[in-house]
Amino acid sequence: MTVSVAIIFVGLCVWLLTGARPFRSNPEVSSSVAVLPFADMSPAGDQAYLCDGIAEELIHTLSRVPGLRVVARTSAFQYKGKSVDVRRIGKELGVRSVVEGSVRHNGSTLRVTVQLINTADGYHAWSAAYERRADDFFTVEKEIAQAIADTLRQQHLGVIVAREIAPNPDAYRLYLTGVYWRSTPSPENLRKAINEFRAAIVADPRYAAAQAAMAEAYEKLYYTETVPLKETAAIAKAAAAKALELDERLSQAHEAAAIARLIDWDLSGAEHEFQRALQLDPADVRTRYAYAQLCLNPAGRHQEAAEQLRHARTLDPVARYLITELGSTYRMSGQFARAREEFQKSLDLNPKALGTRTNLAATDAAEGRYPEAAARLEAVNAEGPGDPWIMGHLGYAYAKAGRTAEARRILATLTGAHPAATLHIAAVHAGLGETSRALEWLDRGVATHSPSMLWLKTDFRFVGLRSEPRYVAQAKSLP
Repeated sequence: MTVSVAIIFVGLCVWLLTGARPFRSNPEVSSSVAVLPFADMSPAGDQAYLCDGIAEELIHTLSRVPGLRVVARTSAFQYKGKSVDVRRIGKELGVRSVVEGSVRHNGSTLRVTVQLINTADGYHAWSAAYERRADDFFTVEKEIAQAIADTLRQQHLGVIVAREIAPNPDAYRLYLTGVYWRSTPSPENLRKAINEFRAAIVADPRYAAAQAAMAEAYEKLYYTETVPLKETAAIAKAAAAKALELDERLSQAHEAAAIARLIDWDLSGAEHEFQRALQLDPADVRTRYAYAQLCLNPAGRHQEAAEQLRHARTLDPVARYLITELGSTYRMSGQFARAREEFQKSLDLNPKALGTRTNLAATDAAEGRYPEAAARLEAVNAEGPGDPWIMGHLGYAYAKAGRTAEARRILATLTGAHPAATLHIAAVHAGLGETSRALEWLDRGVATHSPSMLWLKTDFRFVGLRSEPRYVAQAKSLP
């Protein structure tokens, strides 16, 4: 790194944490920054994954600097492709400064520009430009991010960040493409992401981040209950183990290992891995979300889950998945009014959000409003057909609303197309009053470690079965 670049970043870091420039703000936001998606200035306009990659790397590295609050990806990336005044962004996200930049990839040349902007007045505090060979992208990312992090740590803590070993350039590009597809995790996009991560591992077999990312993508597919469970679980667990073997200090590897433990219903092992991941990267919002959703809520530890989610939302205030999961947490603990408040906040951000609307319908059903639940779920199922979770709630609502024929049509679809979704099939039987059939499917879920079975003890649809001896035994077999 050149002396001039180093001087620029020393100035940046002093400005970020000490407020060298005048700034009228309350102390809570004085050391805070949002890294916006970088603009693609390439002639072909086909470098979105590189643009997102450099922004994510800056977010990831800076989030580990004590004393600096860094807005997480979802909230920062809501401004992608939009022309929004930075002063408005500062107010909406509660940050003192914004980092933005651009990437231009033309043939064998890569040019990256970066600017820091004061959100109080909209003025640029600094800017820098890097021109490198195209295959030096990883180095440029690290040069920018590490310069900021090193300066902050040395100045305030006397700690130098351990430098990551650069992966093969081709592997890194493949990895970034996979991350790009994973950011909108539909089953189709997850499969595209897996293909990229797998290719990255072939290009660089010692690339721990690619192993962890592939494990996470397979784990997400596993929980959809639309794939062969045994084969998917085996690949996910092997990739998570390999990621840890390659880099024990990679927080993402521990998160992947935690979810792999949950596949085996090892709750205590999963909790240990989640806590280790958060020890390594306390600002990792996705880990806090997974910890709350997959570990704490299924165990009935709803207050702790809510604390994790509220903490995550301080870093990613407009992340709908955090808002919706907090609403689900409130519903599982019987706080229906608070649940509805959270779901409405999510819908205010995106009225079409299928997950939020399904959760709102589930709240209707939990309160006995079955016709309302069925109406909501019909609309959701029409927009996102084939999801076992949506169909399971719709079938239950139909059954409880007395629409028996429609409930049985849902049952036929679920048992034919998604036999792994044992919890949801059992729930429709329970709604129809078919206790024996419901218990049979729950037995099958226990035997196969069906993913959604983790939530059995907190699922309102089985309240009527909780005095059944077989149900009691099933619940005891869960973590």
